Amino acid sequence: MRIRLWVIGSLVAVVAGCGGGGGGDSGGAGSGSTTYSIAGTITAGADSAIDGDTADASVPRTSNGSLATAQRLRNPVSVGGYANEATDEFDVYRIDLAGGQQLNLFVAEDGEANDLDLLIGDLGGNVLASSLGTGKLETIVVPGNGTASYIVQVSAFAGSSNYVLSITQQGQTATTQPLNAMSTQAEFLPDQALVAYRDDAGAIEAKALGAQSLGHIPGSVDLLDLSSSTKTLGTMRSGEFHYADPALEAKARTLLAIKALQAQPAVKFAEPNLLRHASALPNDEFVSQQWHYNLINLPPAWDLTHGSGSVIVAVADTGVRLSHPDLVGKFDPADPDGFDFVNDTRRSLDGNGRDGNADDPGDGGVVGGSSFHGTHVAGTIAAATNNGIGVAGVGWDTRIMPLRVLGEGGAGSAFDITNAVLYAARLPNASGVLPPVKASVINLSLGSENSSATEQQAYADAIAAGVIVVAAAGNSGDSRVSYPASYPGVVSVAAVGRQKQRAPYSQFNSAVDVAAPGGDQSRAGADGVLSTLSSDGSGPIQDGLGYLQGTSMATPHVAGVVALMKAVNPNLTPAQFNTLLASGAITEDLGAAGRDNSFGYGLIDANKAVREAIRLANGNAPPDNPRLGVQPDSLSLGNTLTTATLDARNAGTGALTITSVSDDAPWLTVSAQAVNASGQGRYLVTVDRSGLASGTYSATVTFVSAVNTVTVPVLMTIGAVVGTVNAGKQYVLLVDPDSLDAVDTDEVVVADGRYRFTLAAPNGDYLLISGTDSDDDGFICDDGEACGGFPTLDTILPVTIGGAARTGLDFLVSFDLSAPDTQTVTSPLRRGYRVRN
Repeated sequence: MRIRLWVIGSLVAVVAGCGGGGGGDSGGAGSGSTTYSIAGTITAGADSAIDGDTADASVPRTSNGSLATAQRLRNPVSVGGYANEATDEFDVYRIDLAGGQQLNLFVAEDGEANDLDLLIGDLGGNVLASSLGTGKLETIVVPGNGTASYIVQVSAFAGSSNYVLSITQQGQTATTQPLNAMSTQAEFLPDQALVAYRDDAGAIEAKALGAQSLGHIPGSVDLLDLSSSTKTLGTMRSGEFHYADPALEAKARTLLAIKALQAQPAVKFAEPNLLRHASALPNDEFVSQQWHYNLINLPPAWDLTHGSGSVIVAVADTGVRLSHPDLVGKFDPADPDGFDFVNDTRRSLDGNGRDGNADDPGDGGVVGGSSFHGTHVAGTIAAATNNGIGVAGVGWDTRIMPLRVLGEGGAGSAFDITNAVLYAARLPNASGVLPPVKASVINLSLGSENSSATEQQAYADAIAAGVIVVAAAGNSGDSRVSYPASYPGVVSVAAVGRQKQRAPYSQFNSAVDVAAPGGDQSRAGADGVLSTLSSDGSGPIQDGLGYLQGTSMATPHVAGVVALMKAVNPNLTPAQFNTLLASGAITEDLGAAGRDNSFGYGLIDANKAVREAIRLANGNAPPDNPRLGVQPDSLSLGNTLTTATLDARNAGTGALTITSVSDDAPWLTVSAQAVNASGQGRYLVTVDRSGLASGTYSATVTFVSAVNTVTVPVLMTIGAVVGTVNAGKQYVLLVDPDSLDAVDTDEVVVADGRYRFTLAAPNGDYLLISGTDSDDDGFICDDGEACGGFPTLDTILPVTIGGAARTGLDFLVSFDLSAPDTQTVTSPLRRGYRVRN
């Protein structure tokens, strides 16, 4: 989740996934002696909790640094916290957890100087697992199969940092392996390390520390024996916790010794000697968190095609980070740099106008940093896949044509965007340049309310040239139309969340053609779209991964599926694609039967789409591949919900019959609600808490067919709610959009999960922002702190005071989640608004 500063004025297009709108002059903040009140309610994210002893000096501290003072948390939860090696070394939490759940610690600050670790233990302080890396993400999978009370500790190994500790539920396809190699749950050989040196002095330093070489790759890496040095290098920093299992302790000491080696100036990198196993699935580090691919039935489509390097998707956006480690090699070799169409040097931010390099220099579109929006979009379409790092793309082999059309503030002119569209279609344009190969698909995750005759003709020409154009429906959450999505022939993409419901921000109107996952972070659980992302919020640009939400994030799912269709049927035309869409042959119908304004013709189905493309190309579809699929892939009913639904259907083609549906707990019942003769349809899941003791309960619902079996984990809790939903003390700011100075501030605390605020200011336009200051640095909305904006954090629009009070200015505040691409590459950061000097 990222803050986007809204740009109003003559620029007619902005990033739709993190902004929409457009139109007249904002006029800036007002002046004069008469002020008018602004009031509203802020709702804390459904899972929000706050560390009892952050550094915010204005908030009373409740110590949670020991087993005796462990802070109780509910499940699931996203807790924002702060740890400091000198003053607040340990934050200890007690949580009821189910086996297979995943603990994710997102660390805000960079590098070894600000290093937080994570461990889980039983109530007696016996360590069960620890994650001891120096990167920005520590992960642990809860051991066992049942439910129990656990102690979870965040410790400051060095320096200090904000953090977000998130507990998620594993779904059907989630890996049971940790996502961090520097974890005792990772498979590696104890007392060994792979080490690369910056120079010859490194080997001498390692030997002086007691490490002995076991082998050497010339000019590259040493395999070191740490058995005689782990007790010296592996200093335990576990507080009251202890390792009762000698094998687990040996792994922990090995990781700590590797951490000590990483800190040596002459060491380039040090890492565990990992054990590997054969695998037929994508091995990307975070693919298990890309829930959105199962939602569009992508895995069976991969059985038919991984895409083709001859199919190119043009991404017209903020540009793309060409050197991002999970995008390297994914651009057309004949035109790897794309083209930059931002012609106005006042907005280009790269020192020139149009040029042959679409690398994203940053757009200043988030508070104190840049959005790198095009990088996120490109990753969904075609991130490097099965390369052991980062995320997977929809098309393993699909290539990207990066086109930069959005400059400062994530805004772009109709002229620049029009020329980029013509360029992608290999049609004459103002640059005087044509690409070596025409794009098959154009992705436009941008838009505004105003139409343009110039643009419309360009889209018509591109479509006539055989290019399929896909655009975001917009994020205003109402029935207004957005362009270019609403131009004739352009595929307009709406957004859904994990439950296949319309995302609250997604526009709904007669132009919507299809829906795809865009995320809904207002709901319980992490529900953003995970993809490649970069940051310049703390200095030089750093590449990583991040969660975003919006129709911008939905659009590349559709563009990526179209690219898979073009891989098996290069002659697929825009008209044929639109016919397939309208027939319902490549979608899952959602909402009212047939087409509706919220979902268009339904949720894109990658498997159906590829099969239909093959049928058009060959006259016959490929052999049937029935496969049972159940959505959502997990259920969490919390402390209050008693029912939920599961949708079981044939995710492939051909005949499939569900032969049995069962549950494995006396408190859980599953029953058919609306199913056909083959057992496919909607099932009602009901929990009965009567007579059960307080605690967290887990069970499974199992669907069996002759082809495959699907097991859905179910989680629920009983007993008094452990604390109210609380995103911490909020500093609500009314901000001058020009100077970014706060015109007025209100400090509010939570009551029943909500914050009620009142501000005042003269006539004018303002931005409304709220957040915490957990590290007490005088800024809100730093990475790892709660943040929100009106109307949404992804689409901050001006609040206009025009001679009267304003009420009902309600919005959501929650904790940001982001993930690093590798342990040596940091995740996106944001720098917030000054709340005090």
